[in-house]
Amino acid sequence: MFIFNTLNNSKDLLIPIKFNTLKTYVCGITVYDYCHLGHGRNMFIFYLINKYFKSRGYKIKYVRNITDIDKKIIKKSIKNKESMKKLTKRIINSICKDEKQLGLLSPDYEPKVSNYKNSIIYYIKKLIKKDFAYIINGNVYFNINKHKIYGMLSNQTIKFLDLFLSKKDNKYKKNKLDFSLWKKLTTPTQFKYSWDSPWSVGLPGWHIECSVLSKIYLGNKFDIHGGGLDLIFPHHENEKAQSELIFCKPHVNIWMHSGHLNINDKKMSKSLNNIIILRSILNQYHNEVIKYFFLLTHYRKSINFTKNQLDIAFNSLKIFYKTINFITPIKRKEKNNNLFYNKLILALENDFNTVKAISILFEIMYKIKNIFDLGKIKPAQDLCFELIRLGKLLGLLNYVPTKFLKTNICFNIKQKQLETLFLIRNISKKENFFLQSDKLRTSLFTFDVFLPDFYKRNLWYSSL
Repeated sequence: MFIFNTLNNSKDLLIPIKFNTLKTYVCGITVYDYCHLGHGRNMFIFYLINKYFKSRGYKIKYVRNITDIDKKIIKKSIKNKESMKKLTKRIINSICKDEKQLGLLSPDYEPKVSNYKNSIIYYIKKLIKKDFAYIINGNVYFNINKHKIYGMLSNQTIKFLDLFLSKKDNKYKKNKLDFSLWKKLTTPTQFKYSWDSPWSVGLPGWHIECSVLSKIYLGNKFDIHGGGLDLIFPHHENEKAQSELIFCKPHVNIWMHSGHLNINDKKMSKSLNNIIILRSILNQYHNEVIKYFFLLTHYRKSINFTKNQLDIAFNSLKIFYKTINFITPIKRKEKNNNLFYNKLILALENDFNTVKAISILFEIMYKIKNIFDLGKIKPAQDLCFELIRLGKLLGLLNYVPTKFLKTNICFNIKQKQLETLFLIRNISKKENFFLQSDKLRTSLFTFDVFLPDFYKRNLWYSSL
């Protein structure tokens, strides 16, 4: 299997560190507010990847941390007049509900940063002792000059990265790129939320948290580290640097990064105040519609979100479910023909090409239509079962068709208009204008009308 490795900027062959076992760490959410749709995409992508690994026979250890101590959390806690413990518990519970509503299983481990104070302080001390970090006025900074290949993950030089730093940066640091391992708090109202340390009352740096938690749960080295594109720099670059100096070797084989979810070509972000709360979308659309929408774009590419795209995803899924509902699936007693299965596996083995995988599902559906059109009912039913089996590998087609098809959408075309389009299409077929005929059928998909040419009859169905 080949996976795109950000470190090498190429597709690398996945070779497990331990035979038949894969260990994955994904950076989790800072729990000061509800999940947005971008978080939902990231959760789904890495859930699906680990689910696929399991289907291929690997033993999986999947860790996703919870950042439950941070300045943003403290600020929100003070603003809400709510204890930090109560706030983080409420948000964590909401994330679990969102994940369940999206039809996902939680990772194997979800360690909370707040439970690992002593371990984090221990590893900061270790970096100081090895002269990889230094103390200034109660703050502890990592010295990037000690890491000779700093910038390798983000494919940038130190000189280039220096251009993006704030002019207000701490003038006492040895290098402007040196990042915090420990941050001293100076505001009295924040003291009750902070940790005591040998250096000051404060909070751990964001980057050291992931280095420590991944070490505790996955060891000195693991197979895959995942996260969003925005984490490549500075978070993952800094995490990589400190971990490699602590453990004296590279600690990750493959770095995987998922694309952004954009609105009006800008990344969906709480800081930009352009978020769509995940639970609000889940209350409007079936969870498989949202997952299908995610699958239509390769995980490494960014998506520009519009509601129209969710409507298109909904209509496409209805076509699959109506096919399954019309042609009752039957599991064959004899050995399955693995043609479509092998094609789908090849797509997923090539850096999880879900776009290709979806096209294979459509290929199966049209094959079902063609053999049913020839009167071969049982083969069509067999293939319908295969459609469901492969759809489930992608997190789709898990529901009873009649249950899914109860979902209502706005239908913007009248019966007489439909009948006119059917008449034009039938004339086009009889006159051998097949290109025009196919275009008319495709245009009807927009109105949630599926028009298969079944054997000796013209049948159509919709949500009318």
